[in-house]
Amino acid sequence: MDKSFVRINFTAVKWDLNIAYSMWMIIACLGLGVLYAWVLYFYDSKNSSSLNSSVRNILAFCRLLLVAILSFLLLEPVVKHINYIKQKPILVMLVDDSESMTAMKDSSELVVNRLYELEKKIENEYQVDLLFFDRFLKFSDSKDPKFDGDESSIGGALREVKSQYFNQNLAGVVLMTDGINNVGIDPQYVAENYNVPIYTLGIGDTNRYADLGVQNVICNSMAYLGSEFICEVELKADKLKGKNASVQILMNGVEVQRKNIFLSTNQFFKEIDFALEATKVGTNKIDVKLTEFDEEKNIKNNSFTFYIDVIDGKRKVQIWSKMPHPDIGMLKSSIVSNINYDVAVKMKQFVVDDQLDLVVLFNWFSDQSQLDLFENLRAKGIPVLCVAGDQFNSNYFNAGSQNIKFKSMGNRMNSALPVLNTEFNYYDLKEKTQDINQFPPLISPYGVWKGFSQNDVFMHQKIGNIETRDPLWIMHNENGYRYGIISGLGIWQWKLTGYEQNENHNVTNILINKGLQYLAVKENKKLLRVQPSNSEYGTKEVVTLQGELYNQGLEFVKGQEINVLLKDDQNKEYQYTMSEKGVKYSLELSNLKSGAYSYVASAIVGSQKLTDYGSFVVLELQKELMNQTANFDVLHKIAFKTNGRFYYPSSMDSLVRDLTVSKLGKTQILDQHKYSELIHFKFLFWVIILILSLEWFVRKWAGGY
Repeated sequence: MDKSFVRINFTAVKWDLNIAYSMWMIIACLGLGVLYAWVLYFYDSKNSSSLNSSVRNILAFCRLLLVAILSFLLLEPVVKHINYIKQKPILVMLVDDSESMTAMKDSSELVVNRLYELEKKIENEYQVDLLFFDRFLKFSDSKDPKFDGDESSIGGALREVKSQYFNQNLAGVVLMTDGINNVGIDPQYVAENYNVPIYTLGIGDTNRYADLGVQNVICNSMAYLGSEFICEVELKADKLKGKNASVQILMNGVEVQRKNIFLSTNQFFKEIDFALEATKVGTNKIDVKLTEFDEEKNIKNNSFTFYIDVIDGKRKVQIWSKMPHPDIGMLKSSIVSNINYDVAVKMKQFVVDDQLDLVVLFNWFSDQSQLDLFENLRAKGIPVLCVAGDQFNSNYFNAGSQNIKFKSMGNRMNSALPVLNTEFNYYDLKEKTQDINQFPPLISPYGVWKGFSQNDVFMHQKIGNIETRDPLWIMHNENGYRYGIISGLGIWQWKLTGYEQNENHNVTNILINKGLQYLAVKENKKLLRVQPSNSEYGTKEVVTLQGELYNQGLEFVKGQEINVLLKDDQNKEYQYTMSEKGVKYSLELSNLKSGAYSYVASAIVGSQKLTDYGSFVVLELQKELMNQTANFDVLHKIAFKTNGRFYYPSSMDSLVRDLTVSKLGKTQILDQHKYSELIHFKFLFWVIILILSLEWFVRKWAGGY
């Protein structure tokens, strides 16, 4: 998200006039004016005889000036404005707006009010920007915190501030939080690379109370009917030594397992595995419930609810290659991260099997046999993802029946950085743009791809510092047959970079699996199609259903009513009507309670009634409830690593004094360049009118015609 926070004061303005032609053209414009005036008032016998010498000179000067100005404007002159501005040092006040801050709400609101007072005291020395964050950094004109975020990403917020204020006069950050970071990157890692001080302000209660809670639940989001899946429950307990507790597992409201545990220490932690059986196709609700003790202050973390989707059958994916490569291992590990896929690597004996759902052709099209295998896959309608590398031969590739072709520029390879294409809309990964655009380059065949539209391009190539329109990754649908092309080797490095950025492989896993999901999808022949934008939502997120409606000729039907009957897991029903938006229908649902929802969409086209079905899950995110003990230790470390300081709410006066005395940063003088065509300046119109009026008035006064 791009947003500028620079407030400026103009101190000086410099103007320059530029034309794209030789300066001799200005003399030519003056010469044209002189010639026109001489012909009109001196060469023409009527004017020379009827007007006296003084009048003719005035009229000739007016006409010379008018013609010179008009002819000069034909040269399309451009005015360059250079504005010299002052930019104060920027101080960002970053406030945690998550739900855990409500544990000390009165104190939090008091400190926010003190921050407002601080802003007024230092606004002469600093440009103060007040920002809020929970899972993401929030950009809003409101200065009132809501303390309703269901996750806290201190590291992500600090990294986003650094990115947003890059190349600006950022002097420091005041971070107000309880130190609880339960999603995203470690804030201490971000602080190590910060080049401005971070002043941390600790809010919350660091005391530990008697508590038994679910720290985390690790379980796949999918399972196959009849299979056994493992659910790992992480428990923690404080100050409950000697107590006996029980862990109860309920599936769809029915208890399926129970285990007893003995809390042997005051700081107790245990991982307990439950082997559960998938017995019902569809969305299954699983509840984890713990014993509640009278000594506990927080019992919201004594239960945890999640959902698992039980399906019937895996999609079969194979990776074909004639030689090993690190990219193959990366692709395989990313694909198997999705339980919906069964993947195998083949180095020889490539068999075109009707049971295959997708084939990755790695470093393919080196000989005729590989082209023949591709054509056989295409003939059977098996989608492919082709990785073009150093064995890629454009002659064999171009001999194929596909529309996309490659014009080679010699037996060379390019180092091409990935840039996400904003026009690509087959699936949405825009929230990962910053991560993807920081991936290292692929070694790509040097040449030009043809036969696709820009909407097919998932990633463009960036060569050095130049962003090109050449594709690095293409997803193409050719008369119902889908295939993709990754133009380059070295994708294994993306996985390493993704882990360095986020300490997990989520970005690359999502990247690969989204692509496979698009390619392997079965062509939908239904005339009414209604689908949710995601399979899972948080309780504070807006659920979006998107619909398409076609007639028997597969033409989009506009202005039709699509009714949606929504049912929750308590069998309570809700009626909605979708609204038309362009070539789709849409329905946005907000404030839904946690649970599993199913829906039936219906519409009438002509005399035919069409229906479609679907489901989604709304989850109550419980991360902010699992731990409400403030962590000031991490705030001390962040401040220490950035040469800042840690403050308690009671020492706000020290923070004010430090900021006013230290005077972080310096006011900078910047220049802003702006170009405007001279013909767009309105004063020229009035100058021309004035010259014409003066000439007309003098002629009439002198008795001319």
